[in-house]
Amino acid sequence: MAAPESATVDLLILDINDVVYRYDTDRRVALLAATTATTPAEVYSAVFASGVEAASDAGRLDPDEYLAAIGEHLGVAVDRATWTASLAGAVTPIDESLAVVRRVRPHVDTVGLSNNGLLVKEQAPLIYPALGELDIELFVSAEFGGSKPDAQVYLGLCDELGVMPARAAFVDDRPANAHGATDAGLIGHHFTGIERFAEFLRSIGLPAA
Repeated sequence: MAAPESATVDLLILDINDVVYRYDTDRRVALLAATTATTPAEVYSAVFASGVEAASDAGRLDPDEYLAAIGEHLGVAVDRATWTASLAGAVTPIDESLAVVRRVRPHVDTVGLSNNGLLVKEQAPLIYPALGELDIELFVSAEFGGSKPDAQVYLGLCDELGVMPARAAFVDDRPANAHGATDAGLIGHHFTGIERFAEFLRSIGLPAA
């Protein structure tokens, strides 16, 4: 896809949670607890405090290993459908963000980049259906053997897509991740709201309004 002549980028990379979709960790934990007959505290410990989620995000666990590790900590098997339903139920589209993305999508290649494991990529059509509607492929940090703000994550994605880092823009709601992209040579933007998001896109030559 050829970007407009005014554009200073060839690729737009979007974090997903709290940029395109709102994400509620507490709801995710509660939903998984309800379907596994455990408590939210037990789920939080099994998924997050245990380090299992972080290991998955960094590519150290494949989907089956990840689910098995959660199940081992909980003492109950967790299958794909149960896990996916808990995450899908904890995210809601941010309509205003999607409207902005919808306006620029015909003018620039756009992908997602999330700190997540391979199971999220596998189940993305069920978790984040709006991405498929906009023909946005989701990449996850696990594919690049690290987690944002590690430079290897941003550079690995640019290399895979054949785009020079200086010609890629990256948007994330976490300042450290936006700064990490800038440090890696991309054009980073800290997402704080729709108006500034649209202003940033216009500043790099994309028709956000």
